[in-house]
Amino acid sequence: VDWMEIAWSAASGAGYARIGRAARAFRIIRMVRLLRLLRMKDLIMFMFEYVRSESIKEMADMFKIILVIMGFSHLVACFWYGLSVENVAGDSGTWVHNYFSLTDDVGYRYTTSLHWSLAQFSGGLDEISPANLVERIYAVVVFLIAFMMGAVLVSSLTSSMTQLRILANEKSTKLTTLRRYLNDNGISNRLALRVQRNAHHAMLEQQRYIPEANVELLTLVSEPLRIELHFEMYAKVLANHPFFDEYTYSCPHIMQKVCHSATSMTQVSNGDIVFNVGEIPPKPKMILVVSGTLHYVPMSVSGRAGGRVSRTSRKSRRSTTVVPALKGGVDLAAGQWISEPVLWTHWMHRGILTATHDCRLCLLDAQRFGDTVCAFDLDEFNPKVYAAEFVKGLNTCNEELSDIPLGLEMRALDKLEKVIERMKGKTALRRNSTHSMRSQNSIAGLWA
Repeated sequence: VDWMEIAWSAASGAGYARIGRAARAFRIIRMVRLLRLLRMKDLIMFMFEYVRSESIKEMADMFKIILVIMGFSHLVACFWYGLSVENVAGDSGTWVHNYFSLTDDVGYRYTTSLHWSLAQFSGGLDEISPANLVERIYAVVVFLIAFMMGAVLVSSLTSSMTQLRILANEKSTKLTTLRRYLNDNGISNRLALRVQRNAHHAMLEQQRYIPEANVELLTLVSEPLRIELHFEMYAKVLANHPFFDEYTYSCPHIMQKVCHSATSMTQVSNGDIVFNVGEIPPKPKMILVVSGTLHYVPMSVSGRAGGRVSRTSRKSRRSTTVVPALKGGVDLAAGQWISEPVLWTHWMHRGILTATHDCRLCLLDAQRFGDTVCAFDLDEFNPKVYAAEFVKGLNTCNEELSDIPLGLEMRALDKLEKVIERMKGKTALRRNSTHSMRSQNSIAGLWA
């Protein structure tokens, strides 16, 4: 619009009256652009959806109140100055004429008017007073409006500051209670520091990732919708594993049930031991790393070879001791997984898994996964074939058994794909034979 106005003004042959009328039209069009401010509310609400910290939200509310006060004061100051300059009352005496001198610039005049309008929220400014009836009426109306707005906005500002203080005190109180508990029970300084760091990390994680148990409205959502919600949350994490990627593509309805009933998220802090060597978990779970890093150290047991106990005397078996394997260990990052064998067989952990950074882990419950998969009888993609080949690979593995992937998943997936191709071939052959028999019967019927 501004460039059109400049081009129109610069056009040759246009009279001054015509240019003036066009300029007024362009100014009206320019004012229509202020309607875009109505979209600011939706934009602000959209931005607030991505803010996780309650403290930032409270500070933003306080800043919004200040902006409302400044915007209202700006409008009041402009009208206050305009009434005096235009001399609506027709008198010679105005507050601008009485207060300003000819040498005062526009900046000083605007800030003085703004100061007067801001002072109306606190009772007015005695230094500047109305000089005629119109200015007096305007001052009274502005004072009443400012009094009502001030009461509402100040109460809102006080509420936001109180809420901000409550949030800070709540966090400080929880940490103080934890420190007193650790001190009363004589916990060592090193362990107490780890516990406090873990608690602080857990509170930060709750601000970043709201636990599902804290979202009360999800209990009112229908179960089919919650199944779709969990599928979108966990399917992208499980897709890092080749078997689950193929399973999601071939049988998405089964993976929806798996994500809904057998998958969950958890957080661990730096230094936490996720599982230990020789541990047989009562509720075995496969672990997929979402963020952070972990370190896995495989362990070897003297008297074992390739994961099998040699046939020695009872005395020698009793004397076996667990010692660290001299292999350094393996680091696990986001997108990797560990402890897959718990899904397919009874498993004992063969090493120590420790978090080296604060981590988010996706857990796949083995018992619930098995129950969910066994509820479907689907020959086109049968996980039992993958499980049998995976366990066969464990039993025939020449390397020492470990919780980390040994490449068995690709071998088992290849076996499953061969079975699927074989079944597809048989199905196509059966369909062709059935179609040919129907054709022969129809021909025979025609000749009969």
